[in-house]
Amino acid sequence: FPSHDRGGQPVLRWKRPEVGSHYPRKTPAESDEFNEPKIGLQWQWPANPQLTFGFPTAQGYFFQSTHEMAKETTNLYDFPNILLQKFPAPTFQATMKVSVHPNPKLDTEQWGLMIKGFRYAWLGMVHRKGKKYLVYQEALEAKAGKVPRETILGEWNHETVYWRVQVKEGGLCRFSYSHDNEIFHPVNEPIFQATEGQWVGAQIGFFAARSEKTNDAGYMKVDWFRVEKLD
Repeated sequence: FPSHDRGGQPVLRWKRPEVGSHYPRKTPAESDEFNEPKIGLQWQWPANPQLTFGFPTAQGYFFQSTHEMAKETTNLYDFPNILLQKFPAPTFQATMKVSVHPNPKLDTEQWGLMIKGFRYAWLGMVHRKGKKYLVYQEALEAKAGKVPRETILGEWNHETVYWRVQVKEGGLCRFSYSHDNEIFHPVNEPIFQATEGQWVGAQIGFFAARSEKTNDAGYMKVDWFRVEKLD
């Protein structure tokens, strides 16, 4: 609102302008079925995007190949190939349907659903010695360059996996997974505490990474990403 002595000042609430009619309340886009030739406006990359990062396809899924991490990297804090959006609400649930397709010659590929800020956590998949494993990682001192803590949840032999995170008041995040989108298995105890990031609040999204050089990277297909209210 205007202030003659200090200029404009931000406010938490203000009277809505009179526009001559009444319209229902709307929120920005959150979910994405990836059926359009471009990603929704809710998404953003943490760095200048590259063609090798990922893109929506005519077949109705988002294609994301693994991107090489910098050699000096100890975690994913500065990794660019993460498709992110800001938290859409204080509480919500996000679920994504994924199929993972590693390069059988590589042993460092990883994909996941991530909560990111100055610290981060993710639930996802790694490919090691020809096998796919479900993993959960936390980097509680990510910005400081500390190595994340990893928990191997077991080998994964299903074609499809559903990754989910529930965010409750205060940024408390509980991850879970399923092979059928019906029964979900929680993975992290204690619950992860999300924090704000550089210039933004906490973000949610997904990534595809590797440490090895290759011209034939593995990839994942994201069928959809759906955000819902918590009961």
